[in-house]
Amino acid sequence: MNQQQLVLRLLGPLALSVAALAQTPTPSPSPSPADPAPSLLPGKIQISGLLDGYYSFNNNHPASGFTTLRNFEVKSNQFALNMAKFSLTKAPEPVGFTLDVGFGRAWEVFHATDPAGINNVRYIPQAFLSVKPKNWGGFQFDFGKFYTSAGAELTENTLTWSYGRGYLYTNGPYYHFGARATKPINEHFTVGLQLVNGWNNVEDNNSGKTIGLTTA
Repeated sequence: MNQQQLVLRLLGPLALSVAALAQTPTPSPSPSPADPAPSLLPGKIQISGLLDGYYSFNNNHPASGFTTLRNFEVKSNQFALNMAKFSLTKAPEPVGFTLDVGFGRAWEVFHATDPAGINNVRYIPQAFLSVKPKNWGGFQFDFGKFYTSAGAELTENTLTWSYGRGYLYTNGPYYHFGARATKPINEHFTVGLQLVNGWNNVEDNNSGKTIGLTTA
């Protein structure tokens, strides 16, 4: 056997193996698992916080340590914590929520007259669930405890023109517990309807309900 025959004999099985490999059908990819069902709470949860303190000087130096004719910032001649707030918010796509947890004197004043009892509600200024179905033209439904839509002033000092509050805000509602719905009529005008226990009451103290109409 010469060298050329030896080389051919060695290459023969190798060539057959390569040919067989080339003819082997490529395995079909395994079927991908079914897409997971869409979640009711897609998207991100927004986290925010607020820390609000002050020093109030009262030239009358009241013995009680309180300044009258003020709404939230009532402590005199001392540093005081008005409010601290921690918020979790999820945009309704189609289901979302808003949860505010807080402490400080402002929230004690905020909940002072609630029939449910101040100790039961003062740490949760807001807590409501939101539903905004797709293809409903921007319609949104909320249920739970939410800040009032009445008046021009807002609860947080960071959102108002001045640090104090006017008498209309002081004597008006702070929050409601119940249901509300809003619907844009066009790109510039939105209407809303609210059905709530009353105002400043998580637990109702009578058999009546309060109806609110809103526009924006």
